[in-house]
Amino acid sequence: MSTRAWNLTERGRNLRERGDMLAFALRSAKRGWTLHRQAQGRGSVRLFSAPFKSATSSEKQRLDAIRKQGESKRRAYSLEQRERQSRPEVQYILQVSDDAAQGEAGKGSAGEEDPKQLSKAVQAAAPAEPATAGDQGGEEKASGSPPEPAPADVYTVDNVTQAQRVVALLSTRYKDKVYACDTEVADIDVKTASPVGHGKLISFALYCGPDAHFGVGVANGSRQSKIWVDLLDCDDREGIVEVFKPFMEDNDIKKVWHNYSFDRHIFGNEGIQCKGFFGDTMHMARLYDSSRLTKGGYSLESLSGDSKLLGEKASLFKKTSMKEIFGKPNIKKDGTEGKLVVLPPVDELQQGEETRGKWIKYCTLDVEATWQLYQALEGNLYETECIGDGVDMAQTYSNLVQGRRSFNMYEFYANFWRPFGSLLTDMEHKGVLADQDHLAKIEKVATQDQVEAQAFFREGASERVPD
Repeated sequence: MSTRAWNLTERGRNLRERGDMLAFALRSAKRGWTLHRQAQGRGSVRLFSAPFKSATSSEKQRLDAIRKQGESKRRAYSLEQRERQSRPEVQYILQVSDDAAQGEAGKGSAGEEDPKQLSKAVQAAAPAEPATAGDQGGEEKASGSPPEPAPADVYTVDNVTQAQRVVALLSTRYKDKVYACDTEVADIDVKTASPVGHGKLISFALYCGPDAHFGVGVANGSRQSKIWVDLLDCDDREGIVEVFKPFMEDNDIKKVWHNYSFDRHIFGNEGIQCKGFFGDTMHMARLYDSSRLTKGGYSLESLSGDSKLLGEKASLFKKTSMKEIFGKPNIKKDGTEGKLVVLPPVDELQQGEETRGKWIKYCTLDVEATWQLYQALEGNLYETECIGDGVDMAQTYSNLVQGRRSFNMYEFYANFWRPFGSLLTDMEHKGVLADQDHLAKIEKVATQDQVEAQAFFREGASERVPD
């Protein structure tokens, strides 16, 4: 190993062994020393520490004694550990000047030190973050832990400028893709009220596959492929809705949904007439397996967890219910927690500091699960032959199969069920006319029939079952 001169600004000592130099530099950095490596045409390496601290003479003597006496690496490491615990606020920063480092590019032969290798060594020796309560044996994090942030792969839109930039990408670069869409709604009881004229749209999400990117740059090394539009904490709610309106009403841009009739009416309440309907995964799932009523039904939560349908992806995209994520036990009068789990209002979940990150994750996972379901169902229906009841489907619909001898279930869905699904939502939106006078007349007849049926039942029961 060649001998090099290392100039220490405070003492000017010469360390001849490279390992001793690095160890001494790390200890010195904790005390505010600056290390220079200077030579003609060579890189300049500097170690800084924050906050800057001055080393006392006794400390320097102690470190020097350890080096001279040649103590074991174990003791040196133990010393480093103790010092690291006593000064957890110290941070190491390595800077290599670009102009000087250019002369070292491509070098690394024997006897010459590569600045990049030294950088790696210093980074590896930097003290690790102190372990948190959540890192110890899987225990829960401390009560004061920060709330969960929004996912890095989600691009949030909360002003008109962002909306305009995203819609430009949706309508040009990614126009030919299939978009999954989903809404989140407040102020509606879906058990008692129709979405037509009811409910307030508080956010919606869009997803067209993992290869899209709507962010500016790459956040944390992740492509922002999911779009989440915030209509509560935003600058101009009406302006954002107006920007997205041409995209939602573009019949040439394909959009898939889960329970299309609900989302379409919610957008309709905002003055947006959704077009480009390309699929409803709830309807497609009924064609794929009409016996699911005994296997969990056709909810997104049930379908997204079906490993037979999604394979290994079921574990990644399975929807978790809102009550399981955000539910809290009700508080009884005595202040104790009850067994009943209650769900806070969705607008509070979206705006709450503790729940906002989880809420965004929940919303965007829904839309991603819908997109994954559509891809899986489309493939399965394509592979399933549609057999008519006494009808040769391929011959009857030869204009649809383009010369093939089979007619698959996806072609049946695309040509019959999909238009019918859109028609049903038209009927829901416009309503069905009813003759109120006729309804009043038949109500009287129905009431009389009910009375007669009850009397007939009681008479037959009394003959067979004595009092």
